[in-house]
Amino acid sequence: CSLVTGTLADLPRVTSYLNVAGCSLVTGTLADPAPTLASIYLHKTAMSSTDTDNTLINLAAHTAVKSGGILQIRKNRTPASDAAFAYLSSRFAITEVVG
Repeated sequence: CSLVTGTLADLPRVTSYLNVAGCSLVTGTLADPAPTLASIYLHKTAMSSTDTDNTLINLAAHTAVKSGGILQIRKNRTPASDAAFAYLSSRFAITEVVG
């Protein structure tokens, strides 16, 4: 994964599975997640707290996942994403990973 670089905002729309965990050069916000995106691994990236907050907010606004989703994120979010985090918690098993 050391060769994967860039911002999540530049990704094409991913429909079901996204794994950039451990890609330490990946930054940015997942701007337009597909409603069906249910397995998301974004930990151990270079996402800032603002990137993480905005990704959670965007995911909450777009998701059609009702249950059984998997979301692993960096443990760097702020209270700005509390409402989105709470909403997603009933739809995704969320793990906040340090690093």
